Amino acid sequence: MESCMITTYCDEDYYEVLKERFLTSHRNYTCCECKDIILSGQKHEYFSGRDSDGNIDRYRTCLTCVHIRNKLMCDWIYTGLFQSIAEKIECAETVEESKKIEDCILMRCTLDEYLKLEKMNVLRCGEPINEHHLRDLTISKRN
Repeated sequence: MESCMITTYCDEDYYEVLKERFLTSHRNYTCCECKDIILSGQKHEYFSGRDSDGNIDRYRTCLTCVHIRNKLMCDWIYTGLFQSIAEKIECAETVEESKKIEDCILMRCTLDEYLKLEKMNVLRCGEPINEHHLRDLTISKRN
């Protein structure tokens, strides 16, 4: 498996994990990352944890965001996925370096994941890629 690409350094306390699992939703929820609706009947990730102050937080994440996170992140803060990716691209010293990061993202992501990153305005350096071009790249990557 390829190594992860983005590390989020934070001095926030970590959670004591209470529950972390994939569920099929019985009603509509909102993804904590992209804010899209997780429809009733869709699988999603559910996490609940207790912080150092004893507060319990709960997060639901759609599968597309889970896949993006797993492919691109070493660690993360819930609700900060797209901000962390955007910061990695923005902190590049040159436009060429930013483009290389975006190309790396393109090679790791499926069409749906890449389109989600575009929708969240994370990708900024490259020319817009149409769906047919991206599909061709994704197919050639798998062969």
